[in-house]
Amino acid sequence: MKNTKNLTFFMITFLMMIFAAVSAYADDDIFEITGGLDMEKSKETTFDDSREIFGTAKKGTEIIITTYTKNDNDEYEEMECTEIDVGSSGYFSGNINLEMGMNYIKIEAINGEEYQEEEVKIKRKDISIMQALKENIALPGKR
Repeated sequence: MKNTKNLTFFMITFLMMIFAAVSAYADDDIFEITGGLDMEKSKETTFDDSREIFGTAKKGTEIIITTYTKNDNDEYEEMECTEIDVGSSGYFSGNINLEMGMNYIKIEAINGEEYQEEEVKIKRKDISIMQALKENIALPGKR
């Protein structure tokens, strides 16, 4: 009888811990970027002229990916806007072009009354910089 009480207590405690962990990590995001952008970083640097963005969202969500740059007057100028309707699979992808210099990427998701927005910056550098770096880096065993 004592073992049954201990086992019952253990099982209840274990289930409560699992439920608490799941509840703590559950969020109400209607989309998540799973590839192409590191949403944990506020700024990335690349030599690429485009970026493929992958993600998941609730079915029926409209994803809007807008790329901006700043002009000489420090005003935002929209360079490109891509709209994606998320189907029943819940997956989406979109390709954005990157201008030379700083690119401001805004991703919006709209699903009925729900709205979510995320932003990230990508600085595109000239490929000639990368080539110059490769030529000037001394590799072990080479002169």
